[in-house]
Order: sequence, then C-alpha cells, then structure tokens
Amino acid sequence: MKILEGRTISSLIRQSECSTHGWLMLDIETVTDRDAPELGDLWHRLAAAESLGSGVPQVEFDTNTLCRSLDLANQVWCLDIRCVLDGERRLIIEDGVMRKNAL
Repeated sequence: MKILEGRTISSLIRQSECSTHGWLMLDIETVTDRDAPELGDLWHRLAAAESLGSGVPQVEFDTNTLCRSLDLANQVWCLDIRCVLDGERRLIIEDGVMRKNAL
C-alpha cells in the first residue's frame, strides 16, 4: 500500500477548482515525525466542534491554512473534506487509502 503523504494531498487540494474557496473538514488523522502545531490545530479545532454535539462536526478552513498544515504530515491516515461552495467536490481518505477523489 502506498503511503499518502501530506504534500501529495495538499498538491491535489491546491490543483482543485475549489482551491479559491474554503473547505469543510469533517475528519482528520495524520502522522508526523516533527513538531507541527499547525497540524495539531486542525485536529483540535475539529475536536472542539465535535464536543459541541450539534450534529456532524465540521470546521471551515481556507486552502492555504489547510495545505500548509497537511504539508507537515508524513502520512494522512484519515481525511474528509468538502468544498464550501460545492459539497460534491470532496476528498475522502480512510485507513490511509484514498476512497474518493472528486475534487
């Protein structure tokens, strides 16, 4: 199985037609071997939204913030993002495998 590196995923996001719009993040799990507070911030903001208990947790990020953070990940284990303007434009990674790329 090929490891999905954060730089690879952020490149896909940057090339998307939705890159000028924001992204709704519904899930994220990554692995990194360095200090990456920006990456931790993504997870913490999603965890905070989940603790509110108001349906499916989601947090909005702009492309630069999302991609700069993902660039720090050695591996993206889970990720579920949707374009703010078009929910059909979506990327889903589960258990380190890209399940859907409709960016």
